[in-house]
Amino acid sequence: MERTAQASHQDNGKINQAIQETPFQGLPRISRLELTLEMQPTLIHHHLLIRAQVGTPPLKNFNLARALRALVKRVRMKILQGPNTKYCSDTGNTGWSGSVIISTSSITFHCWEEVSPAVIHLDIYSCAPFAVEDVLPWLQQFELEAVDYKFLDRERGFSEIK
Repeated sequence: MERTAQASHQDNGKINQAIQETPFQGLPRISRLELTLEMQPTLIHHHLLIRAQVGTPPLKNFNLARALRALVKRVRMKILQGPNTKYCSDTGNTGWSGSVIISTSSITFHCWEEVSPAVIHLDIYSCAPFAVEDVLPWLQQFELEAVDYKFLDRERGFSEIK
């Protein structure tokens, strides 16, 4: 058995050496990104990352699962699994965390209620289009005081979507 594995390993080495020795001069180089776009030009990979300061964070009695279902509906997505939510009462990390698997990817939510103002992080990653303007009003339920976000196109080199 050891000999078979050793022979197989040697064969792989010969194949790798042959690939490295094959002349590719004159062929155009194409990046993985270009190759992906060429093969599947309609792919969408939008990722919204939000950091919000809020005046009224969701406290222990808050129904985060219901709120996440409302967010999924607001961005016109479909739930595959969840929402899964859990309240953490650890000092310095008190607050809600939750996630929902949507048919086009996922949504995650984290809140830290002990800081003032409280902080919410929200990530929405989707292979279907959605708009920031559909998400920010959802955050208003927590009395949005300040918000910072990045909306990225992960399919095209993490470029920002304006």
